[in-house]
Amino acid sequence: MKLKTLISAFFLPFILASCGQDDERAEGLININLIDAPGDFDQAWVEVLGAEVVINGTAHFVDYVTARKMVNVSDLVNGISLQVGRRTVPVGQMTEITLLMGEEIYVIRNGQRVNMQFLNSDSRRLTLPADLTIEGGLSYDYYIDLDMSRSITRAAAEIYTFDPVGRAFLSRGMTAISGTVLPFQAAPYIFAVREGDTLGTVTNLATGQFQIRGLTQGEYQLLIQPRSGFADTLINFPVFIDSTNALGEINLRAIAP
Repeated sequence: MKLKTLISAFFLPFILASCGQDDERAEGLININLIDAPGDFDQAWVEVLGAEVVINGTAHFVDYVTARKMVNVSDLVNGISLQVGRRTVPVGQMTEITLLMGEEIYVIRNGQRVNMQFLNSDSRRLTLPADLTIEGGLSYDYYIDLDMSRSITRAAAEIYTFDPVGRAFLSRGMTAISGTVLPFQAAPYIFAVREGDTLGTVTNLATGQFQIRGLTQGEYQLLIQPRSGFADTLINFPVFIDSTNALGEINLRAIAP
């Protein structure tokens, strides 16, 4: 009897460790981040409640844990992102990701707050397709890119409606571009165009720097559209996977008055 007890005591830690490893292999970790493709306004504020991912046909809620859920998504550009949440999820196929928003939403234009209206009840959810095989013990960074320039529509004088438009991508296997547009006072819009797909951002008003994430490998055109006083600029360039493709300084040509 004592021998059996000793044997059991000896092997029990190994059995428990094995069970723990099996549990880890049955789950993966997903991190959900929010970024923005900005529009023509000073700020855009959205109430973020969290996110939802569908894995093997089952929805899993990811809570945005914070006391104040209002987010100025206009700040989420040029490499800045907001972690909406993270959680362990079962292994399997992830087919859908949804950004969940609350009732409060508004923009700041010319220093004035302008409240917006959701286009309909479905507009509080931005649901996007996903194609990710989750393996046990691995971590995944997924990004939701909320395109405010296409999400907000001016219905009438100082009346705006909101119907979210965006895209979702896994950071792994994607790439980014960065650069600096001079003079920085030009404050241009930046567009990366490839085969009909367009991704946009704006420069940092203080430095002229910009970054666009979530690009696939290939040949792109970079369209730089200053707001006034400078000519549009078009640049052809290749991008490569798993790196930030630095374009360096880009000097704009002034338009004679």
